[in-house]
Amino acid sequence: MLIGTILSLALVILSVTAPLAQQIRERDTTPFERYKPLTAVGSTSNRETLTVLRDILTTRGFTISTIDLDRGELSAIKRDQNSSDGSDRVLLWLERDSLKPGERAYIYFMYGRFESFVGSTAGPVRVRMYPNELGRMTQLQEAIVAFALTRP
Repeated sequence: MLIGTILSLALVILSVTAPLAQQIRERDTTPFERYKPLTAVGSTSNRETLTVLRDILTTRGFTISTIDLDRGELSAIKRDQNSSDGSDRVLLWLERDSLKPGERAYIYFMYGRFESFVGSTAGPVRVRMYPNELGRMTQLQEAIVAFALTRP
């Protein structure tokens, strides 16, 4: 009887403390630092600079999904030809130089590969890129930097 009571009490205590135990989590290897710009560009107008960046993206098959010329932000998507779920996505934004805001801007660049993921019901999710996909991103980065070099 005493052993049964002790076991019952132990089960109650364990069932109360079990949800409080720390869950095993994956390590986030993303550096905890401010995002670095891709390049700097001589720019007197966000509108003018984004118009050129928009043209760089559209000539490479991207469709602009959102653009705010005054705030200096745009996003674009390039869907895979053989699949409706796979796509490359780009997010570009400008930040004015704090010392010369009327003359210079920094271009920030984020690129992601999106695909349907096994078990996900939320649609395409961001996935790690394969080496050949990294090459597409690098080519786009190089085109943006080449543009910026024409406007020192």
